[in-house]
Amino acid sequence: MGVAEDRVQEQAIVYGLIIFLATWVVVEIVQMTLMYFIKYVVQREAQSEIILSTVFVTAIFALPVWNFVAQRWSKRWAYIFGLGFWAIVQIVLIMLNAQTAFWFLLLICFLAGIGVAAAHVLPWSIIPDAIEWGELQTGERNEGMFYSLVTLIYKVATSLALLGISQVLQFTGYVANAPQQTQSALNGIRIAIGPIPAVMLGIGILFAYLYPLDRKEHAEVVAQLEQRRAEAHEETALAR
Repeated sequence: MGVAEDRVQEQAIVYGLIIFLATWVVVEIVQMTLMYFIKYVVQREAQSEIILSTVFVTAIFALPVWNFVAQRWSKRWAYIFGLGFWAIVQIVLIMLNAQTAFWFLLLICFLAGIGVAAAHVLPWSIIPDAIEWGELQTGERNEGMFYSLVTLIYKVATSLALLGISQVLQFTGYVANAPQQTQSALNGIRIAIGPIPAVMLGIGILFAYLYPLDRKEHAEVVAQLEQRRAEAHEETALAR
């Protein structure tokens, strides 16, 4: 394996891992802070089931759309568009308050659901590309080891990120289970659910832009792997 190919393999694996982590840590952060946002910032705890259902039902219906986009379009550009869209929605959340019209809140939830669906599909579609590139260069498919590594790093990164969010909330004066929060605590919740996820998604978008495998190159990788497997099968059949 040449130096250039080795560098591309390393970039594909590392960048794919960063894209995955940046996306899924955001998913965990939003899950942690969303109920705080609903209860204290927009003060819609009584309608929380409707709000959450809007996000998750929209995401369910948007999943096959993003899956189709990932298969028919460049995966990294689909990621850039889909997660960039979600980042914008998260930023909009900081402008909402208790006076926000309920229909507008549901509209934002609908848009967020589209972004959440992108987060569930696109990072998972990028990782196999890196694995297949590594298989082409080394002749070995280290899929199990790679996913084990991803899982381990994901757990560590998520734990640290959620601990950091807890520290942000504590620093801004958030009091658990309080009937209401101070303005500083409300701002802390806004920061935790808006700018912080948006910045992390921006990191994922940056590495998606730098990701070395585009649609054409991946198609060539798949074609070469299929040819290699066919040749290996023929050799095995002749040996018999």
